[in-house]
Amino acid sequence: IMTLNVNSLKAFLFDPVSLERFKDMLVDKDTNMPKFAIVCLQETKIQPPSEHEFEIYFKNWGYSSYFTSSKRVNDAGILILSSLKEKPAKIVVHNPVDPIMRHTDESPVEYAKRAKLLSHEGRALALIFPSFQIIGVYMHFPSDVHIMDGTRQYLDRDLLAFVANLKNKSPNPTFILGDMNLCRTTADFRANAAHGVVANLITKLTDPLLRGTFKELERMGFVDAYRAIHPNGKDMTCKAYGLPLVMRLDMIYTPVNNLIDCGVN
Repeated sequence: IMTLNVNSLKAFLFDPVSLERFKDMLVDKDTNMPKFAIVCLQETKIQPPSEHEFEIYFKNWGYSSYFTSSKRVNDAGILILSSLKEKPAKIVVHNPVDPIMRHTDESPVEYAKRAKLLSHEGRALALIFPSFQIIGVYMHFPSDVHIMDGTRQYLDRDLLAFVANLKNKSPNPTFILGDMNLCRTTADFRANAAHGVVANLITKLTDPLLRGTFKELERMGFVDAYRAIHPNGKDMTCKAYGLPLVMRLDMIYTPVNNLIDCGVN
């Protein structure tokens, strides 16, 4: 399985070179067969009917496509690709304001405000296969605004509730893939902390309260796949544009008994 933040799929439609490079990432050149069973792409930034154009590409590459989109143009969105013959028995497009996810300490007024703000953002999608479950996520960046108004905290709590709800309904293994927009530990970034903007970003990306989400996932029996295999690994998955900062924000969380290997390319 693989996870990748593509920061807009639309660019591939207008750049044949990038499209070919993307295909090489997903399809074996020698066999012309898919390299992966499951691929989770975040920040696709596409809405219907553009999804159909990509479905054709991915079908020709041996993958079935499952989308969820943001109601806002050029924002968020998740696509899960599957090369498996078996199809998901159920597809769950998660809305962070489903009534079942209302927090017990949240008043109706607060809930209504959050519903208007966060509904239909295309940030979580689950495929329920007969023998396992895949959850694709794309979390909000923990900006000052999103921390101050509680948006990021809400989304983290919703993610945990969503995962727990699916996990408790099935004895099959659940895999979580996506861009968490958060550093799990101080080993998950390298930076010139003397740079003022970078120091501010690090403070947000290592917020101790938000990092509690990782502890809760681990309490549920999940492990950070990369860190479990490479406890001292220094691989990163993204770079801050124009800044001396690289991070590992893209993660795969798996049940400990289902982990064989993990790496960053």
